[in-house]
Amino acid sequence: MHNQRVEDAIVSVSGTWGFEEAEGEMMRQAYEAFVVEVGLQGNILQRNFTKFSGLATKGTWFHNVWEFVFHLKVTIKTDPRFHVQLVRVLEDVPIMERFANLSLGKKNLCILNRVRRLKNVLFLSNLVYCDGTTIKSSMTDRMEGVSPLPFPEEKTTGKDFELWVGALRSISSSGFQLQDRLGDLINNGVTDRKWWIAEDGTKLYYEYEAYFEGVYDIYVSEFGCYPMWWNQPVPRNMIRGSPLASRWTSIEMISQDTIILHSLSDPPFQVNKTTYFWDTLRSFPNHLLWRDFWCDGDGSWIT
Repeated sequence: MHNQRVEDAIVSVSGTWGFEEAEGEMMRQAYEAFVVEVGLQGNILQRNFTKFSGLATKGTWFHNVWEFVFHLKVTIKTDPRFHVQLVRVLEDVPIMERFANLSLGKKNLCILNRVRRLKNVLFLSNLVYCDGTTIKSSMTDRMEGVSPLPFPEEKTTGKDFELWVGALRSISSSGFQLQDRLGDLINNGVTDRKWWIAEDGTKLYYEYEAYFEGVYDIYVSEFGCYPMWWNQPVPRNMIRGSPLASRWTSIEMISQDTIILHSLSDPPFQVNKTTYFWDTLRSFPNHLLWRDFWCDGDGSWIT
């Protein structure tokens, strides 16, 4: 019976994955939510279920598939393009991968994952400021994080946060500095970037939520180019359209009207995307024609 259930799951995945119909979109969203919940790198369905099963909600569809394929030693390969992509090019890894190397035990790993989901972070790069080294002060408070990805709601305790802060200290210095600086940004990541600095360094811009797209608050400097302190005019100044800004900034709020500029970074550079055989095939209409098509690998050998 288990073999039949695994076979049904594989047929369900292969028959809908990557297609643009409603089933394919639901499968993609469900897998994305599963990846965000578990917090591990790569093809999670091939990871050690016994060690990491507690990171996923028991009884969910992908949790059950993961359990079956692990115990029956079935291989399911997922296209790397459907994995959550790294934010920086060097040293960036999912936070849970780093915590898993601390040998804290399954129970503590599950607690850390619960706090991680509350903070809405996935990679080391989501923990740090624009400098790629310093862990944000907000990572050590008990406030819920913000992310465009679908993180589950969590409830945590004071002891959970003590464990979380201790784990952060274990992967950084006493001053919450990562041992190795993360590389350049290659995509926006799971944390919204809303602060920009003017080309001449005299203004900071804060971008509103999506429904206010193109609307910015302007924070004006009193200390010349690239200062430390910034004051916000009252009433707020707003602009519509893109500001004359090209670099992301990390800030810390001091009061409602005052912020500190922490560090700067260039926005992600563009990485050339490779066009695959399956991408081309699925770009054609009437996807039902391709549901039962099989080939070895990613089809790159087909000419």
